[in-house]
Amino acid sequence: MKYIFSVFLALSSLVLNSYAHAKPPNWRSVDVAGFDVAGVKLGMSYDQTLTAVAEHFQFSPTEIKQVKASAIYRYSLITKDKQPSTLRFAKDKVTMEITFSVRLPVDRGNPVAVSRIHYGIPSTKENTASLKNAAVKKYGSPSDDRRQSNLMWCAHYNQISQCELTKPRLALVAGSLVLHDPTLDEAAKAYEQNQLKAKPNL
Repeated sequence: MKYIFSVFLALSSLVLNSYAHAKPPNWRSVDVAGFDVAGVKLGMSYDQTLTAVAEHFQFSPTEIKQVKASAIYRYSLITKDKQPSTLRFAKDKVTMEITFSVRLPVDRGNPVAVSRIHYGIPSTKENTASLKNAAVKKYGSPSDDRRQSNLMWCAHYNQISQCELTKPRLALVAGSLVLHDPTLDEAAKAYEQNQLKAKPNL
């Protein structure tokens, strides 16, 4: 009797585990690598990013100088010098924050790549609906079409978050749209952590 009960529990656990990791029937795998947000794509260089935002927002020479001046630089253990890490600006009620990671393998002529793009507008009911409609029109149906809000596009499914948080994804939450590739950030962080390793000789 105990044996039969144990087998029943094992089978039940297997079934529940399989169900927990099963994708929804209409789940759609989406490769976001080719997506752009206001002209900016993941992996773009700093100069390519400036060109893209200048064209998209029709910045004047003076405005693009102000955007350049807003750039935040940080010292990189990978390149051993300061590199642009964040670019922030606002235009026509749109705010943009673009994050860069140091590129690996090291490329002295093209040292950083876009790893995260945050596009924001004032969070009102009307703006949220407008941004959602614009996103679906541009990127197609989200990966989980059962969702009515907090939409996500990605190629790697995760039962809890719908999109695997360690992989590239596009997320729409209220008045914000975020395109992010965590693999670029993690690769740079791992390299820097390795550079900081010490071997105590006491």
